[in-house]
Amino acid sequence: MKSRTPLSELMTADLYTVDEYDTMEAVARIFSRHEIHHVPVINEKKELAGIISKSDFLKISLGMSLFSEPEENEYNSALYKTTLVRDVMSKIVVCLEPKDTAEVAARIFMENLFHALPICENGKLVGIVTTYDLINFAFKKERQGLA
Repeated sequence: MKSRTPLSELMTADLYTVDEYDTMEAVARIFSRHEIHHVPVINEKKELAGIISKSDFLKISLGMSLFSEPEENEYNSALYKTTLVRDVMSKIVVCLEPKDTAEVAARIFMENLFHALPICENGKLVGIVTTYDLINFAFKKERQGLA
């Protein structure tokens, strides 16, 4: 992996986001329809406010139910409709810039328990880089060298 590759070349720019005042029902829809594990949360100014991981989402949907499956689904549906994103999201988020390098992202991933780093430019969310993106980039380049 070229450690000096800018994150702008690795990041996903086509994002699914939610507003901090949306309900968790919006997050449930995103996770059920798309193969992603992190949903950035934006405020009314379109600035990054936080992030919700699929693990955080599953904790509230699986960890809070005491009912059998049909009742659990009904309970979760009611929970999603009444819980605001801002009450669940992680508010402490490291945000990098598109010009930051893959090495910077890798070091942050190694030193923290993060698996996704939002990419911001001029205070606005422009993308996201995940541990999967870095691994895919590293091995994709390596596989191309073997061909």
